Amino acid sequence: MPANYAFTIWGIIYGLGVVYSGAQFFSTRVSPLLQRIFLPASCLFLLSTVWLLFARFGPFWGTVPTILAMLGLAVYALLAVSPDDDESRAFADWLALPLFGLYAGWLTIAVFANFTEIAVDLGFPFWGLSLPAWTMLALATGTVLAACVASASRGNASYAAAIVWALIAIAVANSRECRWTIVTVSLVGAAIVTGWTYAARRRAARLPAAAA
Repeated sequence: MPANYAFTIWGIIYGLGVVYSGAQFFSTRVSPLLQRIFLPASCLFLLSTVWLLFARFGPFWGTVPTILAMLGLAVYALLAVSPDDDESRAFADWLALPLFGLYAGWLTIAVFANFTEIAVDLGFPFWGLSLPAWTMLALATGTVLAACVASASRGNASYAAAIVWALIAIAVANSRECRWTIVTVSLVGAAIVTGWTYAARRRAARLPAAAA
């Protein structure tokens, strides 16, 4: 689990979500971008409420399939944000991309933490791995998944920022317990995602020039 301070990211995500909902409600025209992300975004916000209900009232294992579905929807919404015209571009750059980038990035790491916490409570054997070994495997898998999404999103900075924020918070939490191997894996993962995102952004920037 990450250090407690990391969960303050939800304040930013929910704040952006409120602004996004207002933009949808008060929009004076039907934007192709808004149409494209309306359904996945609506389902994502609905499932976040379902997750909170499972976490509060149970069954707690219900949080696992819920957060997996949330991750899929957040990534889909992030990748679907590609403005069709100049009128959509400001909305995408200043609201949709930061919102779904942060949401998808945080969920990329949170899904593994959620599964691990529930599995420990249920006595799951982690396929014979010790909890530290499983944690390192989960962090490595999360890093690979994050790199794939970073590439697909052309190096979305908000997505990478949420990943790095979560991984550093995991390093901070485990440093308090002197779990230095997990700290190292977390920081290496953060460095890999940062470098991969930078490379993806550079590749994306060269595409228009190559097309021209």
